[in-house]
Amino acid sequence: MSRCPRLRALIDDWATQRPDDVPTVAGIVAAWVRNRDEEGMRFGETLLRFTLQRVPESIGALLVLGDLTAATGRSADNAQVNRRILEIDPNNVIAINNMAWFPCEEQGQYQEALTLANRGLQYVPDYLDLIDTRGVAHYRLGNLAEAVKDFERFIGLCPSWAPSLATARFHLARAYAQMEN
Repeated sequence: MSRCPRLRALIDDWATQRPDDVPTVAGIVAAWVRNRDEEGMRFGETLLRFTLQRVPESIGALLVLGDLTAATGRSADNAQVNRRILEIDPNNVIAINNMAWFPCEEQGQYQEALTLANRGLQYVPDYLDLIDTRGVAHYRLGNLAEAVKDFERFIGLCPSWAPSLATARFHLARAYAQMEN
């Protein structure tokens, strides 16, 4: 991004002239988040917040902002963004998963995480991230048989090319080790 000041100016002009074009802004910022482009993410956050001033109900912009705050290690900001998404769309399984993961892995509130994951899975029973999150919550609570079921289900549903498959296999192996299996 720093090597392309003209690109930044063009994107800034685009966003200023088309403040309601949420998909374009969200797509650009999502690419910077995926590439861990720090300067791009800083500029992208400014663009997203500008967009959200004009279109405050934009789930797309909020989801990318949530990814950005997670990528920059700002858990409290991430939780705030996901709470806002759930105010707009109480059944948004991405935000539910994010809200379940945070208490599970960062606050040690495993039962809360389990409750949230179960809530999301009522809406989308095969949502892989929620299945994994629920499995991790079960694992942390010592419900190893339930954790194994979730991890095996995840592995059975997950495409063989998905990077998250390795993480689920690790989670499953850890649960089996804990069970001395």
